[in-house]
Amino acid sequence: MMSQFYVYYVVALLCFKTGTVAGGDDLTRKDNQKGVDVVEAVVDLIRSNCIFPSDHEFLRRLALVQSDYGEDQKAYSNPKYHGGIWQIDQDKYNIIRSCPGKMSAICDQINSNLSIDWRHTDWEDLRKPLYSGLAAALYTMYGYQSDVIPSNIYTQASIWQVLFAPGQNTSVFTSIKPFVYNCDSMKLDLAFIIDDSGSIGFQNFIKVLNFMTNVTEDFPIGADNTRVGVVVFTGLPDLAFDFKTYFTKAEIQSAIMNIAYIGGGTGTADGLDLARTRLFNESAGSRMDATKVALLITDGYSNSHTNTKMAAGKLRDLGVTIFAIGVGDSFIEELNDVATPPVCTHVYSINNFDDFHTILNAIQKDACTAPLIVKQIEQVVNGTNSSIPVEVKTKVDIPKNNTNTGPVMAYPKTCNQTTIITETLCGMVELFASFETSHPGKAFYEYSGVAIDGLPSIMKITGDSQCRPLYVSYQATSLLIEKCQNLTGHFTTTSVSGEHPGSEIVCRRNGKERNCTIADFQLSNYKESLCPDPWGNIPNPCTPKSASQTSAKLFHPHPVDVTKFIKCDDLGEMYVTQCPPGKEYDDEVAECGKEDVIKVDGKDKQNLPDSLNHLCIDELRPGTHFYAHPTNKHQYLECDLSGHAWVFDCPANHIWQQDGLSCIVDPLYTTNPCTSLAHTLGQNYFPLPDPKKYISCDIHNNMSINECPSNTNFSDVLHKCVEDAGIIG
Repeated sequence: MMSQFYVYYVVALLCFKTGTVAGGDDLTRKDNQKGVDVVEAVVDLIRSNCIFPSDHEFLRRLALVQSDYGEDQKAYSNPKYHGGIWQIDQDKYNIIRSCPGKMSAICDQINSNLSIDWRHTDWEDLRKPLYSGLAAALYTMYGYQSDVIPSNIYTQASIWQVLFAPGQNTSVFTSIKPFVYNCDSMKLDLAFIIDDSGSIGFQNFIKVLNFMTNVTEDFPIGADNTRVGVVVFTGLPDLAFDFKTYFTKAEIQSAIMNIAYIGGGTGTADGLDLARTRLFNESAGSRMDATKVALLITDGYSNSHTNTKMAAGKLRDLGVTIFAIGVGDSFIEELNDVATPPVCTHVYSINNFDDFHTILNAIQKDACTAPLIVKQIEQVVNGTNSSIPVEVKTKVDIPKNNTNTGPVMAYPKTCNQTTIITETLCGMVELFASFETSHPGKAFYEYSGVAIDGLPSIMKITGDSQCRPLYVSYQATSLLIEKCQNLTGHFTTTSVSGEHPGSEIVCRRNGKERNCTIADFQLSNYKESLCPDPWGNIPNPCTPKSASQTSAKLFHPHPVDVTKFIKCDDLGEMYVTQCPPGKEYDDEVAECGKEDVIKVDGKDKQNLPDSLNHLCIDELRPGTHFYAHPTNKHQYLECDLSGHAWVFDCPANHIWQQDGLSCIVDPLYTTNPCTSLAHTLGQNYFPLPDPKKYISCDIHNNMSINECPSNTNFSDVLHKCVEDAGIIG
């Protein structure tokens, strides 16, 4: 047999299930969901749908102080309280349910963009994170009488105290550490396109330059990180310096402050055109694999609205995200035509030149989290668009012994079917894609995939009827396998627009082509390439557990077979494990199937007395096989398919919790003090009544009880074990 194929890994779909998922998941609309990922998904949906775009991180901070992102037991433990993650009391909900006054237009927008008829919701709906977040947004705008929340954290703390926490100290809010958006690992080409016209004046022009230097302050300037260029426009535009002129922060900030004020007309279109033709190109130091952002700063109408709109469109088509910053709001329509959609998150309007500080943090965050826009390539044949599929490749490096999580990639105008193929060398890449949100993740996505060294991910995207951009986020982790010791990991995404050419397998016998049979595959010399063995030749994602680690990831999804998973031991060895028949591995809960949420802790299962076996017959319902023991809170039952009950012991000092279908730390023994808020405040160690023991928290807010070495006690002041003569508590 002779096989011919364009891409053999597409053929592999004939042999096994891949890690690619279509249909997605949306935890924001499911009851009792919690966690940072869920909160970020809610905030991004509310912001990107222009419902509350100018909250300046208030909603996220509010979720942290109100319920620790839903991790606090008060979020969902009371069956009669339904305030959810944002803890919206029923009286507050009742006020905004009817959408009074200006809220009416916002409620209509919620209905239009999110398909939620707010006027017909119930308080119980707030157990869904998106509904709780919307209620918090509506009540904040209603109470503060504005849809723009000041960025100053002390002002936000006062708003929180007045609207949500009367009588509480604002220090609870102000003690939150600033949210960090890590730009260190991203390549960013950042351009300032600034108005130098006569209407600004010399003193205000200096304020513009100061704002520009402040924006650059928090970016990692360098040839391999953030590069900066500046275009100045009046009647004629000028390139102050391009992306390859300076590579240190001091040089760039000095060059900015030395830009001369000239005065003249407002040739905004010419400035945008100059940025496109002389700044965002390879000869000027712009990089193909860099996120491209332009900040336009102006104080009035341009010389030609039509030309400005056209010039901005050409610059956006080059893959540049444009933020328009206007001083004064009389020309907001022109700013809207310049900025990247949605304009609610890409247009900033301030009253005067002294207000730049009010948008500084937002501009820095937006530039840092802007997507890498994958430039579209059009093929024209005989004057018409070609139906030949167009391939666009994007390559991203994976730092050794590290994880790369950004930036989001955006494929604009994804009108037709698109296939996104991700291949990786010395890495494992998780991908999430969505049309609905600009930052998809585990809590909200429509498509997902996993690629691992030698085994690609293939996502087939159905075209969007509205031709919206497709956003793809990723988390890439380097693999510590032998062949990668001296190699830098990377992954490449290839998007193919239009109908995918697929693959062709040709079987020939005596020179005559015919359809291939299963036997042809099994007997072929290409069998290992076409149908990889799911038990062998799998890259090892496990890493040895270091002495300083209190926990390590012990379970990983199998790269090609969703009915298997990989288990790691402390030495970094991996074990491919088969799920029970009919079950698939769920990486969200690290289990096979949603019902398999209990791990046995060192004890064999025991028979339940026959007198209690009826519990399984009475209680068993689809999807649930675990129940509380009727007389012992430290045990739980597992019902098999025949209705027989088995007894398991929870770990020491744990009790069974039916709501979560898991064993939790017994509150009577000690309450888990490990919360996101405590972690934010730097509190990771806590005392116990026994001075020889203490609680330590890991990054996932799990607690562990530790014992001090002999002749030492735990000091709550020093947060460590000290000799008996030292300070205790």
